[in-house]
Amino acid sequence: MKKNGLIFKRSSFSKFADEVKASYPESIVSGARELAYKILKAKDPKEAEEFNKQFDAEERRGISRRKKLGLLFAGLAISTALGLGYYLSRDKTPPKIHQVEYQRNLKPGDYATVKVNASDTSGIASARMLVVDPQNRTQEVLGEKENGLYVFKFKLTQEPSYNFTIFIDDPFGNEATFKGGITCLDNPEISSLSIRKIPELGLCEVKVNASDTSGIKKALIEFDGMSLPMVRLNDTYAFNITLGWGPRSLGIKVHVFDPFNQSVSEAANVDWSLKDAFIYFSSRSGFDSKIAESFYEKYPSLVSKLYSTNKPQIAYPLELYSKAPDVFDEIYKSVKEDPTVVTNKELFTALTSKLFLDLNYKDFVKVFNPATGNYEVQKLKPETVQAIVRYAVAVEKLNLPPHSVEDVWLFGNATQICGDIADFTPLTFYSVYGENVVLCWNPPRDTWAIVKFLKNVNSSFPVLRFPEIYEGINMKVKANLWSIFDADFGIAYSEKINNNRELKLTDEDVWDLMMLQWNLYSNKAPQFGGGGKLYNRDFQWYNSTQLKQLYPDGNTRNQGLFFLFFMSNTSFDMEKRERVYGIKGAKTALIQGEKEYETISRLYPNGTIKNWLGDVDVRWYYYDWLEDRGVHGLENTHMQYVGLKPMELWNVMTSHPLDFWNYLKDYKGIDQYLTKNWKYWDLVKFIAGYERWNVGNYPPATEEDGDNYLIPQTLQAFGFPVYFVHINPTPKGAAQYEWVISLPDHVATGMKSEFGESILIGLANGFGLYLTKDGIVKDGIRELRGFVGETTFYQDKDGTVKSNTLLAPEIEVYLMKKD
Repeated sequence: MKKNGLIFKRSSFSKFADEVKASYPESIVSGARELAYKILKAKDPKEAEEFNKQFDAEERRGISRRKKLGLLFAGLAISTALGLGYYLSRDKTPPKIHQVEYQRNLKPGDYATVKVNASDTSGIASARMLVVDPQNRTQEVLGEKENGLYVFKFKLTQEPSYNFTIFIDDPFGNEATFKGGITCLDNPEISSLSIRKIPELGLCEVKVNASDTSGIKKALIEFDGMSLPMVRLNDTYAFNITLGWGPRSLGIKVHVFDPFNQSVSEAANVDWSLKDAFIYFSSRSGFDSKIAESFYEKYPSLVSKLYSTNKPQIAYPLELYSKAPDVFDEIYKSVKEDPTVVTNKELFTALTSKLFLDLNYKDFVKVFNPATGNYEVQKLKPETVQAIVRYAVAVEKLNLPPHSVEDVWLFGNATQICGDIADFTPLTFYSVYGENVVLCWNPPRDTWAIVKFLKNVNSSFPVLRFPEIYEGINMKVKANLWSIFDADFGIAYSEKINNNRELKLTDEDVWDLMMLQWNLYSNKAPQFGGGGKLYNRDFQWYNSTQLKQLYPDGNTRNQGLFFLFFMSNTSFDMEKRERVYGIKGAKTALIQGEKEYETISRLYPNGTIKNWLGDVDVRWYYYDWLEDRGVHGLENTHMQYVGLKPMELWNVMTSHPLDFWNYLKDYKGIDQYLTKNWKYWDLVKFIAGYERWNVGNYPPATEEDGDNYLIPQTLQAFGFPVYFVHINPTPKGAAQYEWVISLPDHVATGMKSEFGESILIGLANGFGLYLTKDGIVKDGIRELRGFVGETTFYQDKDGTVKSNTLLAPEIEVYLMKKD
């Protein structure tokens, strides 16, 4: 065959090989083959490859060692002959590397691409690269020629760096090298950053999950100017931040590092809310965190306002809520809706909760059962909660001194037994013209007074055993306090005018006055042993069960109770023969009323008194009063009231001073109807007659002193609610107003049935002379006004304070008004 102009014949090649001596060892044969190959390759690589193929073929035919050597030496001879000249003149300059391009910073997983621009005058025989990875392992990468450049590619799998050496060879074994390196780094990756608040422990747990090719070396958390190491938990780094009792917003930043200090950061914000802080505070204070959380969810405003200013106090409502959630909720609503608690409602709620805790008031309480005399467990009533809240208002907002827990408990138990003790329904006085008058009580103040009053009574009388007196006690205290403090011209007004004194609820003489009235009135009650005494048993203020039957309408009934327990600021002292005012005046009225009660009780029903006719029936002066009004412009009123004319009445009275009733009883007047149909009307006539007569025994007392003070105070002492009715215009010589007493419902209904529209029934089922409507109208009266009156004062020219003769109206409503 022919290669590059040379002819190789198998026979000549074999002959040449046979000439090689058979004694040459095999190692020489192998070495000769390699040498021949290299020489031929330097000249022409293809010829070298042909030489190798021929040699391999002869070997397969099983040539001898001698023939192998011959073949080799033949190849050597030919190669030497052909390339000796070329070899002696070959290129000895290494290739030139002009430019190497590659990215010096990559990440694990990337492929490195190295582009080499190299040349050589003899051409490039080979381009290869040795790569050393981070673990010092090597791999060979062969360059591939692309667009005139030798391109090497290999994958990066590890950090931190790879080194490589590029070898560029020409055909003559000249070699150029290039050393380079690639940084192989990546940043850690944060897969999750979680923030979990643990309010009950006051902690915030921060956890970070991160990964990196080389693993995570450490994690740091930065907050409040500090950088602290996080704790490794398996594949997670964690850190607990203590946040404590105060709400705050905390910025944090987490830094994660790999072994080569590559890092990644992520910022977050911890919102440690008021709720979280409150739960922690509650847990530290010994409360269950679930209870605290529930409390916050229901009362966030309470917590918000109280926690920042009175943190220790919040434990009270929380404790009560944990023990009696319904009770606390009732407290919360009561305080929220109470118009008397304007500021610091939250603090007040806390202090009220403390009171309930002191009372050991939970959802269920022990309550005395008057029927059995034993204590029973009952659910705490909403009205009891409200009552205790009112008491707390008095202590905290009105600065009234607190009572003992036992005293407040007594009141609470009484309220549980019968809510009448804590009733503060406004009292309305209806007017047929203009506006009604509505008395809105002072519940906190009045409740405080009821607590004290019950304490005083209970010292000698077991009040829990007699709940039927609670309605009367409730209205007595309210009426007393209104008379003393709230009335424009009441007892406090009189004290200020006459003694320049400011009355206070805690004043000892105020309570002496209130208890005096109780002692004098209650001594006629059956519970106090007074059931057999002469008394108006149709107004049983001491037995609400009976009183509600006698006065079914609650407002009417309370009007009667108010009129019974009202206390005037003035009285006429019969011993000193002068008017007395203020606390002294009210006491005098009560004491004198009791004395008159005793005297009249001894006289009734057949007692007599003396006048210019001699002995006369006490009632004589009652009819004397009627006759006087009849002859002073009220004849028609007189006629309707007693059934005959004034002078006709006078003739009967003077002709029959002891038994005039026998001559009057058959007339069809209102007086006769009442006398026959209501047994206590006779007692009213007896009282009024006696006091009209008695006032004349104590000059300079006037008729007005009798009408203003003596008659009303004595009627009250006998259990008759009393007020006045004013007429306008007033005929000359007649009185501007007269007394009126309350009638039980069955009597008032009977009168309306009997007399229809010819009469009026006034406030509290009231009736008196000036409510004889038809006669009043015929006598020219256009207006009737019911009122509660008080004495007012003026200064004379020398500055002396003096009292007016006529009463000034405190509560006044129209009962009739004609155009």
